Amino acid sequence: MRTILFIFAIILCLGGCNRPMNSNYVVKKDSIILSNALSRKLDILINFNSDKTPHKLFVIRFANVENKSYVIMYKTYFYRKEFVDGYFFRNKNLVVFYNIKKLRMLNVLNSHKLTIFKDSISHYLDISSCNMQFEVYPIKFQIISPDSLKQINERDSLFRKL
Repeated sequence: MRTILFIFAIILCLGGCNRPMNSNYVVKKDSIILSNALSRKLDILINFNSDKTPHKLFVIRFANVENKSYVIMYKTYFYRKEFVDGYFFRNKNLVVFYNIKKLRMLNVLNSHKLTIFKDSISHYLDISSCNMQFEVYPIKFQIISPDSLKQINERDSLFRKL
C-alpha cells in the first residue's frame, strides 16, 4: 500500500508541475498560501513525510535568478533563525518561510498572515543546536504563474544555483 501511495505522490508531483492545477483543488480565501499550485505541492510534501517523527518541519524558501521566481521546499528538523521570515502550522506541521522578499510574483503568498518570528519557535530547534552534519533533499520549482509551477530537474545546472 505504501508503494502505491509513493508512486501516486511522485506522479502527482512530476506530472502536474507544468500545467495549471485541477480546479477541484481549492484554496480557502483566508489561507496563507494563495497559490493553488504551491499549496498542493506543500500538501504532497507533508503527506509524503507523514511519519510520526516529532519536531520535523517544512521549509519554503524563495529565490530569484535572472528575473524569474523560484520556490524551494524540503523537510528538515532544524530551522535557521537568521533566515526565518515567518511561519504557520498546516495540519499540525510547522511550515517555515525564508526569503519572502525574493518572491516577486503576486497572489502566491499572504505574508501578513504568517506568525512573526521572534527568537525561537517552541518545541523546534535552531540549526545552532545541531552538532552533526545532515542533508536535506529539496524540491525546486520555477513559479510560472501563481497556479503553475515547473519542477527543476536535479541534473539542470540551475538546480545547484538555487
